[in-house]
This record gives sequence, structure tokens and C-alpha cells, in this order.
Amino acid sequence: MSYENKPGSGALFKKEKKNERQPDYSGPYYEQVGDGVVERQIAAWVKKSKKGETYLSLQVSDRFDPKSQKGEDGGTQEARKEFDDDLPF
Repeated sequence: MSYENKPGSGALFKKEKKNERQPDYSGPYYEQVGDGVVERQIAAWVKKSKKGETYLSLQVSDRFDPKSQKGEDGGTQEARKEFDDDLPF
């Protein structure tokens, strides 16, 4: 029996962090959109509360595609085209 990606489900995998801003865990999340299912990205950071309790801070975002990253500012080529005009200011 193979694993089926069901809407509203996902999986987290432990990641090796290269810096403190990167998540401790990340993985796919499947969201029902209309008649289809969209793969999104879920990320989790292990944090400590002021009371010393350990918890997970979560973020769900569009699926990360490193090929779409252009430049140091993280903007995409498509986003730059939108602002590429000949205004003098």
C-alpha cells in the first residue's frame, strides 16, 4: 500500500541548519483548493517560552522553488519586470 497525500495533511523532516534563521523541521503540506490539491511548504522552529516550555513555531507558505530565486534581495525575475520602467525618479 502506497502513501497517499491527503488534503490537510503533511510531514515534517528534521533539517541541518546552516544558520539560526532556518527552520529546524520542514516538509510538504497538502491543501485543498477548489477541486484540486496544492502542495505547500510547512516549516517549524523549536522555541522556548518565557516560562521555559519548549514549543514549535510553525509557518505555512507557498512551496519554495530555489530556481525562482534571483539576486541577493530574494526577488524573482518576474517581480523585477513589474517595476522595470523608465520613470525618472
